[in-house]
Amino acid sequence: MGAERYPPPWFSVAPMMEWTDNHYRTLARLISKKAWLYTEMLAAETIVYQTGNLDRFLAYGPEQHPIVLQIGGNNLENLAKATQLATPYGYDEINFNCGCPSPRVAGHGCFGVRLMLDPKFVAEAMCVIAANTNVPVSVKCRIGLDDHDSYNELCDFIYKVSSQSPTRHFIIHSRKALLNGISPADNRKIPPLKYEYYYALLRDFPDLQFTINGGINSIEEFHAARMEGAHGVMLGRAAYSNPWQILGLVDSAVYGAPLRSITRRQVLEQYQVYGDSVVRMYGSKPNIRDVVKPLLGLFHGEPRNVVWKRKVDAALLKKGMTIKSLLEETLGEIPDRVLDAPITEVHSGSTDTFIKAKSLLPPPYTVNEEELHVAPMMEWTDNHYRTLARLISKKAWLYTEMVAAETIVYQTGNLDRFLAFGPEQHPIVLQIGGNKLENLAKATQMATPYGYDEINFNCGCPSPKVAGHGCFGVCLMLDPKFVAEAMSIIAANTNVPVSVKCRIGVDDHDSYNELWVILFTRYEYYYALLRDFPDLQFTINGGISSIEEVNAALTEGAHGVMVGRAAYNNPWQILGLVDSAVNGAPLRSITRRQVFEQYQVYDDLVLGMYGPRPNVREVVKLNPFSRRRWWKFQTQYLIPPLQKCPLVVLICSLR
Repeated sequence: MGAERYPPPWFSVAPMMEWTDNHYRTLARLISKKAWLYTEMLAAETIVYQTGNLDRFLAYGPEQHPIVLQIGGNNLENLAKATQLATPYGYDEINFNCGCPSPRVAGHGCFGVRLMLDPKFVAEAMCVIAANTNVPVSVKCRIGLDDHDSYNELCDFIYKVSSQSPTRHFIIHSRKALLNGISPADNRKIPPLKYEYYYALLRDFPDLQFTINGGINSIEEFHAARMEGAHGVMLGRAAYSNPWQILGLVDSAVYGAPLRSITRRQVLEQYQVYGDSVVRMYGSKPNIRDVVKPLLGLFHGEPRNVVWKRKVDAALLKKGMTIKSLLEETLGEIPDRVLDAPITEVHSGSTDTFIKAKSLLPPPYTVNEEELHVAPMMEWTDNHYRTLARLISKKAWLYTEMVAAETIVYQTGNLDRFLAFGPEQHPIVLQIGGNKLENLAKATQMATPYGYDEINFNCGCPSPKVAGHGCFGVCLMLDPKFVAEAMSIIAANTNVPVSVKCRIGVDDHDSYNELWVILFTRYEYYYALLRDFPDLQFTINGGISSIEEVNAALTEGAHGVMVGRAAYNNPWQILGLVDSAVNGAPLRSITRRQVFEQYQVYDDLVLGMYGPRPNVREVVKLNPFSRRRWWKFQTQYLIPPLQKCPLVVLICSLR
C-alpha cells in the first residue's frame, strides 16, 4: 500500500464538495487510469460519530487507486481518531483541508481556510494525522485570506507547518479566500490568480513538493505550468465539467502511455453496470440523480448536448428508472459519430500565463520565526549571561548590553573586550547608542566584522547617564528625523538587518500618534501598530515574564516578544522552554546539573585567560537556578529536567 505503486502525482483532480464522490471517481477512472483522484472533504467529526456507518463515507472501489482522502477539522483528538478509522480503507495519502472558504466550513465550522491563520495548530494537526497513519500526508491551502495575503505570510505558513510536522507536500490554490460572506463560487472568480506566488514557493522551499491549483482548464495549460517547473498540477471544475477531453488525455499526454482507443459509448456501457449495481444495492439512497450527475459533462461542447441533458432530466422524473433504461431512452439524441469517436487532442487555453507569472516573482522569502528576544540590559546581558542563556536555549535571540558608539570608536585597540562573543551565541544582536552620525558610522563599520546577526539602535534607555547627560537613548524619540538619518547610516555601513528599540513615548509626548516604532507596556499601542503598519515588523517588550504570556502575545498576532528581567532572574523556566513552546522544537532533556557543568568549563576558561579581570563575581553572578545565589544552591535543585508549562492564553491581560 502507498504511493510508490503508482505514477507520481503530476496530474490530480481537486477535491470538490458534492462533486468528487464515489460516482464521479468511478467515471473518472474509466477514462483515466493514472490521474490522482481526491475524495470530497470529510469532516473528522463525521467519521468519528459515524463509526457504525463508515462504509458510506470511506468505502470505494479498488480500481480508484491512486486515491487521496481529504479530511477537515479543528479538534486534534477527532483528527487522530478519524485518521485511525480511515487508514484501514487503504487510501494512498491523507490530505488536510486548509483552503475551503465555505461559510459552513471556514465560518461556523472554524476550519478550512481559516486555519491558515493558525499554522502552529496546522503543524500539530499534521503531526497527529501522520502519527495515526502509514501513508504520506499533505496540506491543501490558498495563498492567503482576506488581508492576510502577502507572499511573506504565505511563506510563514508553509515554513512553520513544514518545519514543525512531517508535511512535505502542499497543494496551493493560487487565489486568496475572502471570508466576507461571498459564495464559494465567487471565491473562485473574484480574487485574482497569483501564480507567481506558487513559482516563488518552488524557489524558496526547494526541499518541499508543491502542486499548483486554480484556473487551469486544459491539458495545454497543464503542460505550460509543468514546463515552467510545477511539480504537479491539480484541475478542478474543468475535469468535472469536461472529463472526456481532460481526463481522456491524461494517460498519454501526461504519463506517456499509448493513447487509449476507448469511446464514450464504451465508457457509458461500463458505467451503466456500476450505476445499476448501486441502484439495486441501495434503492433510493443515493438518489439516481446523484449516480447520473457525473455523466452530464461527458458530451461537453458536442452537438445536441443541451437537448440530451433536457431529455435526461425528463427521464429522471419517471419512477423505476435504471441507468440502463435511462441511457437507452436518451442516447438517441447524441450522434453515433460522437458516441463512437475515440479520444482526440483539442488545443485550447493560454500557454504564456505561467511564463508571465515567473517574471513577476516576489522577493525571496527569509525565515521569520516567531521569536523570543532577551532584552539588552546594561551590566546584565554581557558575554557571561549570554553564554549561560545559550546553554539553555538554542533559539532565543540574544542582545548585547548597549555599547555606546563612542566607546567602540575610542577603543580601537581593545575592541574584543566590547564586541567579541562565542560563535555559539548566534542569533545575536548588537545594540549601539549615540547621537553623532560620524561615530555611529565608524562604530558600525568596526562592529560588522564580528558577525552580529542584526544591529539595533537604542532609543529607549531612560538612564540619566544616557538620556540626560548623554543626550541619546529615549530622548532621541523627540527627534525622529535624526533617528532616520542614524538608521540610514548604520544600514549603509553593515550587511545585516537593522532595527530600533524605543518606548511608547517620553514625558508628555506619549500619545499614540506620537509613537512610531517598538514599545513598552501599553499593549494596545503595540497591537495598533500591527494594524496601522502592516509592512513593518514589531517586537513587543515590557512586563512579559512567563512563557504563557509570550505565547499569549504571539497568539494575538505579535511578530516577536522580548523578555528582560524575567529571562535574567529565571532563565531555567523562561529560556528552557523557548525552543519547544515558542519555536516548536522537541523539549530538550538537559538538566540544570548539565548546564552548570558546561558553564563551569566556560567559567574556568575565562578566569584562566583574564585572571582577576573580569572579577570572578561577574562570571558567577548569573545562575541557572532561579533567584538562588550560586553559593547556596543545593543538589536537589539541579536534578529535575525541564517541565513543560501549560500554554494559557492571557488575552485580557495583554490588552
